[in-house]
Amino acid sequence: FLPSVGLFSHLGVLAMAMAASICLFVATTPAVLRQDRALLLFAGGMTGWLALDDLFLLHESVLPRLAGIPENAALGFYVVLGLGLFRQIGRRVFSQRFLGLWVATAFLCVMLATDLAFHVATSPSFLVEEVAKQCGWMTWAAFWIAFARQSLPRPAARVS
Repeated sequence: FLPSVGLFSHLGVLAMAMAASICLFVATTPAVLRQDRALLLFAGGMTGWLALDDLFLLHESVLPRLAGIPENAALGFYVVLGLGLFRQIGRRVFSQRFLGLWVATAFLCVMLATDLAFHVATSPSFLVEEVAKQCGWMTWAAFWIAFARQSLPRPAARVS
Protein backbone atom coordinates (compact mmCIF):
# COMPACT_ATOMS: atom_id res chain seq x y z
CA PHE A 1 0.00 0.00 0.00
CA LEU A 2 2.66 2.55 0.97
CA PRO A 3 4.63 2.60 -2.32
CA SER A 4 1.43 3.27 -4.28
CA VAL A 5 0.65 6.40 -2.21
CA GLY A 6 3.56 8.27 -3.81
CA LEU A 7 2.40 7.14 -7.25
CA PHE A 8 -1.09 8.55 -6.71
CA SER A 9 0.31 11.79 -5.34
CA HIS A 10 2.53 12.17 -8.40
CA LEU A 11 -0.41 11.50 -10.73
CA GLY A 12 -2.21 14.45 -9.15
CA VAL A 13 0.87 16.62 -9.61
CA LEU A 14 1.13 15.57 -13.26
CA ALA A 15 -2.55 16.40 -13.84
CA MET A 16 -2.09 19.80 -12.22
CA ALA A 17 1.07 20.53 -14.23
CA MET A 18 -0.74 19.57 -17.42
CA ALA A 19 -3.69 21.82 -16.58
CA ALA A 20 -1.39 24.72 -15.70
CA SER A 21 0.53 24.33 -18.96
CA ILE A 22 -2.62 24.18 -21.05
CA CYS A 23 -4.18 27.20 -19.31
CA LEU A 24 -1.04 29.30 -19.74
CA PHE A 25 -0.58 28.22 -23.35
CA VAL A 26 -4.19 28.97 -24.29
CA ALA A 27 -4.07 32.30 -22.43
CA THR A 28 -1.16 33.42 -24.59
CA THR A 29 -2.85 32.33 -27.82
CA PRO A 30 -4.11 35.34 -29.80
CA ALA A 31 -7.38 33.56 -30.59
CA VAL A 32 -8.45 33.08 -26.94
CA LEU A 33 -11.67 34.77 -25.91
CA ARG A 34 -10.75 38.11 -24.36
CA GLN A 35 -12.90 37.70 -21.26
CA ASP A 36 -11.16 34.41 -20.42
CA ARG A 37 -7.51 35.45 -20.96
CA ALA A 38 -6.83 36.93 -17.49
CA LEU A 39 -8.73 34.11 -15.80
CA LEU A 40 -6.67 31.47 -17.62
CA LEU A 41 -3.44 33.25 -16.67
CA PHE A 42 -4.47 33.42 -13.02
CA ALA A 43 -5.73 29.82 -12.91
CA GLY A 44 -2.69 28.53 -14.80
CA GLY A 45 -0.24 30.29 -12.51
CA MET A 46 -2.07 29.24 -9.37
CA THR A 47 -2.41 25.64 -10.57
CA GLY A 48 1.28 25.48 -11.48
CA TRP A 49 2.29 26.77 -8.05
CA LEU A 50 -0.03 24.29 -6.31
CA ALA A 51 1.51 21.45 -8.34
CA LEU A 52 5.00 22.55 -7.27
CA ASP A 53 3.82 22.85 -3.68
CA ASP A 54 2.41 19.33 -3.71
CA LEU A 55 5.49 17.86 -5.40
CA PHE A 56 8.09 19.51 -3.15
CA LEU A 57 5.98 19.81 0.04
CA LEU A 58 6.54 23.56 0.04
CA HIS A 59 3.91 24.56 2.61
CA GLU A 60 4.66 21.60 4.88
CA SER A 61 8.46 21.60 4.91
CA VAL A 62 10.28 24.10 2.72
CA LEU A 63 8.50 27.37 3.57
CA PRO A 64 8.46 26.78 7.35
CA ARG A 65 12.14 25.77 7.46
CA LEU A 66 13.69 28.12 4.94
CA ALA A 67 11.44 31.17 5.12
CA GLY A 68 9.91 30.81 8.57
CA ILE A 69 6.40 30.83 7.12
CA PRO A 70 4.09 28.65 9.24
CA GLU A 71 2.12 25.96 7.41
CA ASN A 72 -1.23 27.49 8.41
CA ALA A 73 -0.16 30.87 6.99
CA ALA A 74 0.67 29.24 3.65
CA LEU A 75 -2.66 27.39 3.66
CA GLY A 76 -4.43 30.66 4.46
CA PHE A 77 -2.67 32.29 1.51
CA TYR A 78 -3.94 29.49 -0.75
CA VAL A 79 -7.48 30.10 0.48
CA VAL A 80 -7.04 33.81 -0.33
CA LEU A 81 -5.77 32.87 -3.81
CA GLY A 82 -8.82 30.65 -4.30
CA LEU A 83 -11.15 33.44 -3.22
CA GLY A 84 -9.33 35.78 -5.61
CA LEU A 85 -9.93 33.30 -8.40
CA PHE A 86 -13.63 33.13 -7.59
CA ARG A 87 -13.75 36.93 -7.43
CA GLN A 88 -12.13 37.17 -10.85
CA ILE A 89 -14.71 34.78 -12.26
CA GLY A 90 -17.41 37.00 -10.81
CA ARG A 91 -21.08 36.21 -11.24
CA ARG A 92 -20.29 33.68 -13.96
CA VAL A 93 -19.19 31.28 -11.21
CA PHE A 94 -22.85 30.52 -10.49
CA SER A 95 -23.49 29.33 -14.06
CA GLN A 96 -23.61 25.67 -15.08
CA ARG A 97 -20.26 26.16 -16.84
CA PHE A 98 -18.49 26.26 -13.44
CA LEU A 99 -20.02 23.15 -11.85
CA GLY A 100 -16.74 21.25 -12.18
CA LEU A 101 -14.93 24.00 -10.29
CA TRP A 102 -17.42 23.73 -7.43
CA VAL A 103 -16.94 19.94 -7.27
CA ALA A 104 -13.14 20.35 -7.21
CA THR A 105 -13.43 23.03 -4.53
CA ALA A 106 -15.60 20.76 -2.38
CA PHE A 107 -13.00 17.96 -2.55
CA LEU A 108 -10.18 20.38 -1.75
CA CYS A 109 -12.12 21.80 1.23
CA VAL A 110 -12.52 18.25 2.60
CA MET A 111 -8.76 17.77 2.17
CA LEU A 112 -7.99 21.04 3.92
CA ALA A 113 -10.43 20.39 6.78
CA THR A 114 -8.97 16.91 7.31
CA ASP A 115 -5.42 18.31 7.26
CA LEU A 116 -6.28 21.00 9.82
CA ALA A 117 -8.41 18.75 12.08
CA PHE A 118 -5.89 15.90 12.34
CA HIS A 119 -2.43 17.30 12.97
CA VAL A 120 -1.08 13.78 13.49
CA ALA A 121 -1.89 11.69 10.45
CA THR A 122 -3.67 8.48 11.35
CA SER A 123 -4.39 5.87 8.70
CA PRO A 124 -8.06 6.86 8.29
CA SER A 125 -7.40 10.61 8.30
CA PHE A 126 -4.48 10.22 5.90
CA LEU A 127 -6.62 8.12 3.56
CA VAL A 128 -9.49 10.64 3.60
CA GLU A 129 -7.10 13.53 3.03
CA GLU A 130 -5.22 11.79 0.20
CA VAL A 131 -8.37 10.60 -1.60
CA ALA A 132 -9.99 14.03 -1.30
CA LYS A 133 -6.79 15.68 -2.54
CA GLN A 134 -6.47 13.43 -5.57
CA CYS A 135 -10.16 13.73 -6.46
CA GLY A 136 -9.88 17.49 -6.02
CA TRP A 137 -6.73 17.82 -8.13
CA MET A 138 -8.06 15.59 -10.92
CA THR A 139 -11.39 17.41 -11.01
CA TRP A 140 -9.61 20.79 -10.86
CA ALA A 141 -7.31 19.80 -13.73
CA ALA A 142 -10.16 18.42 -15.84
CA PHE A 143 -12.20 21.57 -15.25
CA TRP A 144 -9.43 23.99 -16.27
CA ILE A 145 -8.45 21.93 -19.30
CA ALA A 146 -12.09 21.95 -20.46
CA PHE A 147 -12.38 25.66 -19.67
CA ALA A 148 -9.26 26.41 -21.72
CA ARG A 149 -10.70 24.45 -24.65
CA GLN A 150 -14.01 26.32 -24.41
CA SER A 151 -12.12 29.60 -24.35
CA LEU A 152 -10.89 29.06 -27.89
CA PRO A 153 -13.21 30.06 -30.74
CA ARG A 154 -14.91 27.25 -32.57
CA PRO A 155 -13.53 26.51 -36.02
CA ALA A 156 -15.85 27.42 -38.85
CA ALA A 157 -17.80 24.46 -40.18
CA ARG A 158 -16.72 23.22 -43.58
CA VAL A 159 -19.25 23.41 -46.34
CA SER A 160 -18.78 20.70 -48.95
